Amino acid sequence: MVYNKRNLFDYMNGEAEVYLPAGFRLLYTQIYQKKDAGSRMIADVFDMGTLDGARTVFKKFSEEGCSQVHDLGDAAWTDNWVVMFRRGRYYLKVYRDPSPENEVKPTLEDMLDLSHAVDG
Repeated sequence: MVYNKRNLFDYMNGEAEVYLPAGFRLLYTQIYQKKDAGSRMIADVFDMGTLDGARTVFKKFSEEGCSQVHDLGDAAWTDNWVVMFRRGRYYLKVYRDPSPENEVKPTLEDMLDLSHAVDG
């Protein structure tokens, strides 16, 4: 799915207010399923328009309770529930699909594998 400034609130309500002032342009979101484990994850790729926009959003969401992840994007953090990183003008996050049909929770390693694939 692709979201823009007009329909971003359809995908996220309160959080949209963080992205819009930072220069948000588009959001690309996709559900992935790991075949061998059956776990489902969501990858959100936010085109923030500029490097500064991506930095602003990344800083907002990676301030507390996170651990740095090396060799991913320009900067990356995780709290073991979500992997957040930025690459150029993009802010990206990979996290567990919260829908009820997702019975198998992805591991941190699953989310890191998907993050590296998206970053590549």
